[in-house]
Amino acid sequence: MGTGFIVTAQTPAQVMAVNQNWVDLTLHRWANREELGQTLNRVPWLFSPEEVHSLFRLPIAERTGTWGLPSAPGARDSRRPKESIDTTAEIKLGTLHLTKKQLTQHSLISGVPGSGKTNTSLYLLETLWREHRIPWMVLEPAKTEYRGLKTVPSLQDDLLIFSLGDERVAPFRFNPFEVPPTINLDSHLGALIDLFSVSMSMWGPLPNVVEQLIIEAYKRKGFTSLGDNSQLKPPCFSDLAVLIPEIVPKLGYSQESTDEIFAAVSIRINKFCRGPLGKMLNTIESIPFDLLMASPVILEMSQITNTDDRAFVMGLILNRCYQYWTARRHEATGELKHLLLIEEAHNLLGNTPESGNKEQANPKGKAVKNFANMLAEVRGFGQGIAIAEQNPDGLVPDVMVNTNIKLAHRVVESKNREALSRSMLLTPQQEKSLASLGVGQMLYYIGGNPEPSLTSAPNFKDEATNGFNPRLTDTQINSFFQSFRDRYSSLYAPPIGCPTDPKLAFCIEQGTSLVQSLLEDPRYKLFKNNLILELLATPFGGNIANVRRVLGSILVEEVRTIFPLKRSKQPSIVRFLSSL
Repeated sequence: MGTGFIVTAQTPAQVMAVNQNWVDLTLHRWANREELGQTLNRVPWLFSPEEVHSLFRLPIAERTGTWGLPSAPGARDSRRPKESIDTTAEIKLGTLHLTKKQLTQHSLISGVPGSGKTNTSLYLLETLWREHRIPWMVLEPAKTEYRGLKTVPSLQDDLLIFSLGDERVAPFRFNPFEVPPTINLDSHLGALIDLFSVSMSMWGPLPNVVEQLIIEAYKRKGFTSLGDNSQLKPPCFSDLAVLIPEIVPKLGYSQESTDEIFAAVSIRINKFCRGPLGKMLNTIESIPFDLLMASPVILEMSQITNTDDRAFVMGLILNRCYQYWTARRHEATGELKHLLLIEEAHNLLGNTPESGNKEQANPKGKAVKNFANMLAEVRGFGQGIAIAEQNPDGLVPDVMVNTNIKLAHRVVESKNREALSRSMLLTPQQEKSLASLGVGQMLYYIGGNPEPSLTSAPNFKDEATNGFNPRLTDTQINSFFQSFRDRYSSLYAPPIGCPTDPKLAFCIEQGTSLVQSLLEDPRYKLFKNNLILELLATPFGGNIANVRRVLGSILVEEVRTIFPLKRSKQPSIVRFLSSL
């Protein structure tokens, strides 16, 4: 047939004719036949329309693709579940319509920073409260992004924000020893001892020693396994600290082992009696957990800088959530009653073994195991869990298995894309496309669907539209918090156990002077000033001998950490301190 050429429209009339061709799909001539050349002018007489039709078609991709053309199967339209008839019971994310019941099967929201992951989470939370009055709780371990919800009209009167580990903003109060109503004491003890033991990096006999301290503390408060404990005040960490000098010497170990155990347990227990952790956890009363589960709540943990401490606190919250629903299992209907969102979940749910070495337990590994069990059990109670994570490959495999809804925003790193691909049935082309999704776009997959689909969430962070303020300061949050603090003023009284005995105060003063003189010695600059001085302010039942012994044992432990030698070769300071 020879060669041909393209003739473009040159005049307004020709442009109109070309546009009309696209409107009604008929041929409106817009160029002179003479301009086509002799070769193309012969075409109408060479072939009939039927013959030409067989030579031309749009490319149709086979399942294996089309040679020479990049192609990918189009995503199917999202389909609502058959049981979903009432559209008001749905949460809409673009073309994705989720039912409240589906959210009880748990969700994974992934994406790199700036991909729209947090925006999707914010939109989901605000919609749940505004349209369905479903309460939720956010565990935010690293940032303070969610506090901007406080200025959204639907949440400004109801949202509670707490700054865990930061007494200046919105302090939190939680007593781990408090036994929830209808929960058996032995059951609570088992969960508590298990969590405490692995969260204090214990070796040898230490877990058993701490267990005996906890059991004895409950006994002295009048708690029994079969009795009614509802009117009793629970113990706290200070109660355990007071028991150390009494319990440890009676355990039957050698004097050297007793000294080591005494020092090690003192350090671990007193850690929760002082500083921000002490103010938060060493309290008799807790913020009512029923209130926390009935309101939208944000728990900011960025000021708890130690990762093990943060994992421990998150584990306590998760365990209390589980106990809350266990006590209400008779009310379970399968419908969503509460959503727990964990932001940057690798802080708690990283793919970490339960133990580090033969002498050290791993608190994060234990928390992961507890959480995996919780995922499997709480869905029947109406507790939904959403996990927001930018590195899904770093999550424990149980999380990928037990989350039925996957919302994948832009993910660049290949290992993360591979992890999502395995759990979302992505084709190689779809896996590759995860790296080029726009802001707010996401591939979503719901268990039981044949393949993932593409959608996008509304821009919830648009301050002009929704009132979301990403720039709320600590001062503003503290101002919002004052009404709550006034309502629960008893929770924020001075710390319990402050020393009032003049003799005890004098001993502490003398001990402080001794420690300061030791710290000035250049040979012992490695002593941890803050640790020692804070421990000096810890009450030990008004017994001066106990204070002296604790002081000496703590310093012995510190020196042995610095100089890991046999007893006969340790510095003389160790032997001196042991005699205090």
